[in-house]
This record gives sequence, C-alpha cells and structure tokens, in this order.
Amino acid sequence: MKISRSRLKEIIREEIQCLSSPLLREVAFGVDDMGDRYVKIKKGGDPVIFELWGPNAAGDIERRAWIEIWTPTKYCSGAFQIKYSRSLDKGWGPFLYDVAMEYATKNGGGLTSDRGAVSDYAFKVWDYYANKRSDVEVAQLDDDEGRLTPDNLRDDCEMDAVYADTLWDPTLDEPDEEDWEPWDPGGKDVLLKSPLSKVFRSKGTPTIDALKRAGKIKFI
Repeated sequence: MKISRSRLKEIIREEIQCLSSPLLREVAFGVDDMGDRYVKIKKGGDPVIFELWGPNAAGDIERRAWIEIWTPTKYCSGAFQIKYSRSLDKGWGPFLYDVAMEYATKNGGGLTSDRGAVSDYAFKVWDYYANKRSDVEVAQLDDDEGRLTPDNLRDDCEMDAVYADTLWDPTLDEPDEEDWEPWDPGGKDVLLKSPLSKVFRSKGTPTIDALKRAGKIKFI
C-alpha cells in the first residue's frame, strides 16, 4: 500500500512523540546506565528513604532522585506506601521505583501508591506497572468500607486517591473540610479499574542484586 507524503509525516511525528514520552524513555534505564551514579537506602526509621546520587550539570555529585515510603501497618495487605517521590533527572524515576518495590516486597507486602493523592506522572507510572510489566505481580486492595471483601479487614486501605475524581452525591451537603470523605458513585468498578487500588510486588530483587554486584548501593 502506498503511503502519502502527508501520512508519512504523521507517522514519523507519532513515533517521535512515542519515543519522547517520559515514561517510555525512563523505564529503559538500568544499572548498566548508571556511570557515576549510586543508590543509597536509609532504612533506620519511618519512612524508608531511597536516594539516587549522581552528577549535576556542574559535575558535582548530589542527590538527584528520591522516594520515601511508609513502613507497613496491619492494613493495606502489609504494603509499604509511597509518601513522597521526586526526580531531578529524566530517566531515573521509574528505576528508583523498581528499587523501592523490590525492597518493599522483600521486607513487607509490596508497594502501593500514596493513599491521599498522586500526580499525573505518578499515576502513569502505576498504570504502567499494572498493565505493561509482566515481571510485577499485581494484587487488588479493598477500600476501608469493605466493598470487595467485607470479611477481610487486612486488605482494607484508604482510597482517597482513587475516588478523588468522582463527584459528590448531589443529595448531600458538602461536608466540612476536616470531615472530607470522597463519595464513590461507581462502587466496585472504580476500585477494580484504578491502578491506585493495587499493591505491586516484584518477582525477586534483580535490580538490587545488580546494584550490589556493581558496588552501586549503600545501606545506612
């Protein structure tokens, strides 16, 4: 089939957009790409902190990405929960997520998102884990009202981030800010569809093992 010049330009533009997608670009980074970078894990308290140290624009070594995770409770299937994450360099955010997930799986019930709110970028990371990573196990969590498994309290987890985009029940007055509780018009469907209602577990610790072999990880 002959492709017109205008359609060929569209295809090239679509390919460029795909390749320049931050998430697709970032998931490709691994230990072999680290150069002078190394990972530091601060595990002495709550939260546990994962840091990626590397050169800045001036060549000085500093903290370039970090993730903080809360230690598990008896709820949320024993998963660690993301408290905060940030990356100053494109390409290393998901890499550090992998490290945090492997640690959380080995030392707890896995890793789940912040329960209150997530950024658009973080949502894309969790959605990618849920739908594109065959090396990651995904398990469903319940909300704290027990919609899915009312007889199992251990998988109950706050779902404010999941229900954040739903609407208020128009028959009810909007509650005071301190009593804010999102209303869920979609019921179980909202929970089942969202990657933020899941706990993620790595299959082994391949990234941490590779970091150890390369001498690129420090535990403090």
